[in-house]
Amino acid sequence: MKVTIAEQDAQTVLLKLDEAVPAGSLLRIRGSNSTMFRNFRVAKAWLEDSEQPLSIEHRFSYEEMQADWKLHARLKSLAVLKTETHLSAGAGICVNMEPTTAPLAAPGIKGQWVLERITNLQDTQGRVISHDVEVTFTEGPRDSTAVHQNARGDLWVREYDAFGYPRTASANCSILKRTPLEGSRRYKAILPEGDEVVSDAMPRAMDGTPIYFGDFHWHTEFSDGQQSLEKTLAHARDCVGLDFAGPGDHMGITGRFGDRAYAEQASICRQFDDPERFCTLPAVELSFRQGHVHLVAKNFDVMGYLLKGFPDAVRPDFQSQPHRLPWRAILKHCPKGQSMLSPCHPITDSGGVVNPEDGRVVWYSFNWPRAVEYDLTRIVEIIREGRSQETEQVDENWRSSGSGLGGSVRTALTRGYRVGFSGRSDSHVGWPGRGGITAVQTSVLNTTSIFQALHSRRCYATSGARIVADATLNDHPMGSELQLDPDAQRLIRIRIQGTAPIVQVQIISAGVVVADLPAQGGSLDYEGEWVDQRPGRHLENVYYYVRVRQSDGHCAWLSPFWIDLPSA
Repeated sequence: MKVTIAEQDAQTVLLKLDEAVPAGSLLRIRGSNSTMFRNFRVAKAWLEDSEQPLSIEHRFSYEEMQADWKLHARLKSLAVLKTETHLSAGAGICVNMEPTTAPLAAPGIKGQWVLERITNLQDTQGRVISHDVEVTFTEGPRDSTAVHQNARGDLWVREYDAFGYPRTASANCSILKRTPLEGSRRYKAILPEGDEVVSDAMPRAMDGTPIYFGDFHWHTEFSDGQQSLEKTLAHARDCVGLDFAGPGDHMGITGRFGDRAYAEQASICRQFDDPERFCTLPAVELSFRQGHVHLVAKNFDVMGYLLKGFPDAVRPDFQSQPHRLPWRAILKHCPKGQSMLSPCHPITDSGGVVNPEDGRVVWYSFNWPRAVEYDLTRIVEIIREGRSQETEQVDENWRSSGSGLGGSVRTALTRGYRVGFSGRSDSHVGWPGRGGITAVQTSVLNTTSIFQALHSRRCYATSGARIVADATLNDHPMGSELQLDPDAQRLIRIRIQGTAPIVQVQIISAGVVVADLPAQGGSLDYEGEWVDQRPGRHLENVYYYVRVRQSDGHCAWLSPFWIDLPSA
């Protein structure tokens, strides 16, 4: 039996027994993967012929799963039913499934539900007693339409469902007429059904440098993702319309993805490289209990070399001090200029998910260790899955969930890290770019140039919208380090071209808002400047960064500038 679920609709499924079961039997509805048991709630169950309701003895609970993640990962239990009467082989059990808010389902995800007979709720050796119900998630109906524009000036139409996924039919949508809108680098596009849609602005910096959008934190079947690398790269390039993308699959100190070698992943990525149209970026997520960090390399050959050396260069340090991140060993092993480290979801720990062996979290928020080589840590993930990693405090306007655990981006800046900002999705369902993207300023679209721009911190992050943004400090690009005399002017120029009206533009320094600039009410665009004339402004080890908020809740964070006194 096959079931197609569009837009996570409520669904009634029929499970047919392959064998008879006696009265009083416990029957578990088991999902084949986490989507199958976390994205749905069993509302009710009944016998197909008599419509007699079945007792629901237990439902999946995320709170219970947090207390013992490993057990629930083995059980994959959506619910447990109890039979009141003897049921013959061939009997049907109807189950009404209601969607939950778990962000695990997406178009293209497939799975199965099956019934198994168990002896108790913790039984991990249940016997399958029904045929599979095969489930395929598909996109929902059109909810919105956008016209995107890339740095070459190409326009394309995308329709989105209510969950923000691109509809495949929109790949064939055409534009009947486009009219340039004066002074905005946008177009008014007329679509076949007569709809008029204003396009995104052409992504260019103030000096004319192209801006490219991408995402290099998402997961595939090489680790714990639910779709193949090939399909996910195709989604990034052909459906989402990203300019660059790279998988950030989980990896430990072995330098391998379980029993799969990195060379296999690199070979697949290289097949998608199409310079000046789309390029891939080598990245892996080094996943330690003490925090997660991306290793990003200049090219796939460099990444392969680094990972091959991990067992000898990193493993001994990790094994000798298992409660510490093997930071120094990684830094020593990775060559400057050809690789960089980028902490990901730094304020986020595993929450209520704890290790039952010691009662502590499965992974901690990032610790931002002092007295290490800062120069290899070039960028940080400031937005992920739509949630900001910027501050320790909760701030819904700026998408911050807070944590108070010391892992925030502002903590890093205070501790002396000079990191640029990137946005990433951390998607596990095969759709990069949702909830966080990185915008990179570089003249050429290829793997090397994207890496060099990230390494130079000439980049910014958005929560997923293609906001075109730029800022300069004394005409130097974002990410710059300047040496200025005490009386030198500090002039920040800003230009923002949003995808919705801009409601707030702020400048942050020393962890506080030093300028709340007047947004031009209701406008998609902002252009302005600010001079720091505060008498008490600090003279060295000073940072400034710009952040932007739109009326639709989307935000952008531009990489900081740093100021020091001239060398003696």
